[in-house]
Amino acid sequence: MAFIRRQKRPFKVNIVRNILQNFSLGLTYQYQSVYISELGASAMELGYVNSAGGLASTLVTLPVGWLADSYGIRRILLTALPLMAVGYAVFGVAQGWEITMAALVLASMSAAMAMTVCPMICGNTLESYERATGMQLCDTLAALPRVVAPVVAAFIISRFGGLSAEGIRPLYWLQTAGIAAAAAVIYFW
Repeated sequence: MAFIRRQKRPFKVNIVRNILQNFSLGLTYQYQSVYISELGASAMELGYVNSAGGLASTLVTLPVGWLADSYGIRRILLTALPLMAVGYAVFGVAQGWEITMAALVLASMSAAMAMTVCPMICGNTLESYERATGMQLCDTLAALPRVVAPVVAAFIISRFGGLSAEGIRPLYWLQTAGIAAAAAVIYFW
């Protein structure tokens, strides 16, 4: 705790953002393919959706560093997190698998943006002799919610109809709220 207390505010805020974001992402991680399949996608169509998301995240990482240097890390996060929330909200309203491609492109692209600028925060705020410790502490604290999120997700799915599109759908709304909360943390602090 003493290590965290002596760090600059952006580092502390980034830890909170990471915790909220990772919990939110952990809710649907293992159910996303099931959800898309339950919305009618064949194995090939599921592959197309996942490939589109992967391509989008790959292409966006190229200019993100330059954009962060030009416009600031905070602006990148305040662009990425709302886009991510919109992507997961689109998952929440999806009635067919086709729209999930747009949702996954938005969510993957914005997650890649946030992931790219995250180490920049540590690089900018931590002293060089504490940088490795700080980065690993942040990674460790941010990983803990991914241990809890699958249990929470399983409970929610069991309460809303089981392993079906309707049972999984509430996870996307909870995920949208969690990502919006992460954006609010960045905006206000």
